[in-house]
Amino acid sequence: MVTDADLMAALFERLQTLIGAVVVLGEPPTVQDTPLVYLMGFQTDYRASGGHEIVDLRPRIRLVVRWQDAPNAESEILALQAAVHDLITDDPKLGGACRVTWEQTLYGYLTVGGTRYRMAQMAPRLITF
Repeated sequence: MVTDADLMAALFERLQTLIGAVVVLGEPPTVQDTPLVYLMGFQTDYRASGGHEIVDLRPRIRLVVRWQDAPNAESEILALQAAVHDLITDDPKLGGACRVTWEQTLYGYLTVGGTRYRMAQMAPRLITF
């Protein structure tokens, strides 16, 4: 049986193939380098179907870039968001572990240690078969 921990591990493993970004599991206490991509648990639902349990995992993938000048930060966050989206949709079953769909991406700002960052929070949905 595939668990929510298995799904997070498969998604994290896929994200680690992203070139040019620091990728971590869980929210880091500081932003040491950008672009930064981190994966966080958010919600898991369980239901029975055909005699087995279906896991419906809804993690969050947060993308962080520096915000020195708005046009460059906007271009960088959109390019990073597209790269993560493409990376996951290139293998929408994460090697057979589940089916991945996208719910939304929210954009905003984040201040850490007095430094302002542009960020996007992606909401994939991973559902076991």
